[in-house]
Amino acid sequence: MGEQLDEAVIASLTPRVVLGSLKGKLCAPPRFRLSRAPLFGLNLKGSMKPYFTLVLILCLILIATSCSSDKTSSPDCPSSIGQDDCYIAFHDLSDPNHCPIFVRPVMDFGDQDQLNEFPLEINDWKGRDFYVDPWKEQVAATYATLRGYREPDTNELWLLLIQSGTQPTVQPPNIHYPAMGWEIVKEGIVTIALQGERSDQQLTESTSSSFSSDLNVSSLLVSTILTDNNRNFEQQRLILYCYFQELAEDATPINMIRVSMIIPDEGSYEETLDIEIGFLADILPLIFEPLDDQ
Repeated sequence: MGEQLDEAVIASLTPRVVLGSLKGKLCAPPRFRLSRAPLFGLNLKGSMKPYFTLVLILCLILIATSCSSDKTSSPDCPSSIGQDDCYIAFHDLSDPNHCPIFVRPVMDFGDQDQLNEFPLEINDWKGRDFYVDPWKEQVAATYATLRGYREPDTNELWLLLIQSGTQPTVQPPNIHYPAMGWEIVKEGIVTIALQGERSDQQLTESTSSSFSSDLNVSSLLVSTILTDNNRNFEQQRLILYCYFQELAEDATPINMIRVSMIIPDEGSYEETLDIEIGFLADILPLIFEPLDDQ
């Protein structure tokens, strides 16, 4: 049994599941309405009009084709990586194929026992469990765990590990937090360097057995106004998050890793960011390992 978490904190920490896909048609062909007014200031007469109309239609077809081809295609699984091991880690839920890296899961987010057994002690970090069953069912999370971790002389850092079902999509924090009344102050991307080991089949005379792979992680700084003893004050929270899932044609469960901290009054954005980056660098190797796609 974990500790009970204040309802306000639960609301701010909890992702929500929304029906349907967040992927929109990023490049839907523009709609055009033909007008009787002279096109481009030209008064076309007689036999030229049918030819001009044909040229215009061909141009619209080219625009639609070009726009469609701009959509990011799914990355191909490298031949050096087995199909069963083909997972990608990425930072943008609306476009998983934008700058992903190939990874091999070390633990199974689809196994609640494994999530519950995630280490409570990681280097200098000491963690505690929160009781999550009440809100896990409410937000339709299939598997989840919520931990609070502290390092000496730091505020508590919250770690959320979650897997959605096979169809629902976890709502990204940059949508979830504004819906909960938080204001977005800053969004960005930070990079976490992961160390990997090449397999014997990948080794050549010119390659090393170890390699480094950079994972992009989304960052989000949000702010809200709270009241305590009839005094209003601003609270800022910094969230870092990323996702990973199996690279497959059919929809697969989406796994999310999210850490967040309140920026203390005596602290700064940069200091909090460094703490969260360091924490992610400590825990990501416990979740997945990078694969060399060369």
